[in-house]
Formats: sequence, C-alpha cells, structure tokens
Amino acid sequence: MISEVVHSADDRYQQGRFVSKYGKEPLWSTGESYSYNHKPSILGLFFYSFTMPQDLKAQLKAFVPPPEPTRIASVESVPDILSRTEKEYGYSNCKCESRLVELPLHIRETESLARREDLDKITISDKTFYSTGTTLSAIVHVLESGDYYSD
Repeated sequence: MISEVVHSADDRYQQGRFVSKYGKEPLWSTGESYSYNHKPSILGLFFYSFTMPQDLKAQLKAFVPPPEPTRIASVESVPDILSRTEKEYGYSNCKCESRLVELPLHIRETESLARREDLDKITISDKTFYSTGTTLSAIVHVLESGDYYSD
C-alpha cells in the first residue's frame, strides 16, 4: 500500500482503488478498536488520517519501488449475475454485517452505433467551448435509446 500511495498523484489512501486491485484492505490494525487487544500496524507510521505527508512521500519515492501494474483478467462470456459482498453497520447489534448482493448484468453492443456518430453538424461555441443548442438537438436524434437526461 505504501508503494501505491508513494507512486500516485494523490497523497491519500484510495480504498476503492486498492480493494479493486488487491481484493481486500491492508491490515491497519488487529483487534477491535478501543479495546485492550487493539494493536495498530506499522502503516500508522506512514499515514495520518489515511494521508501520507508530502515530505515523507518525497523521501520514500527515492527507494520504494513502483507497484505492480494493474491487470484485468478477461473472460470469454459475461455472467448473467454479478455477486458482490456489501458491508453495512448493523445498529441493532452494533457490528459490521456483510450481505451478498446479486446484480443483473446487461450486455450492450455499441460498436455499430459508434459508426453512426459521423455528424457534420456538430459545432461548439468559440467563447464557451460548449455545444450549441442545435448541436445537442442533432445528437439526441441519432442516439439509439435517446439521452440519459431529459430536456
């Protein structure tokens, strides 16, 4: 985790990014918080409120090797349902509870749709660099399923 933060543009520990890459959070401590058995890990020497001080980060960059690049495994086919575990604090028993959530996956083939986006009428304003109203109306008419947002 130290390597990930030292070689990133941000000084903060990015929980979502780290868990996505490594499958779990780093070990910040052992035992329950506020208990006699609580023992912080050595990571506490490098982070304050999940942020690494910039002066420490600069010194560590000189000898800490860069992290392994992120690799994404490919699959031949996509499953119909994606299962994931979500953690939620249970106020009734004052503990963190895990529950399995199943999310349906939908495949949307967009390669053929991308070829249709060859409009000659698309322009942007020279001053604001935003699309003009006429351009937005032209784009909405060629979108396969309409726009995500209403007028």
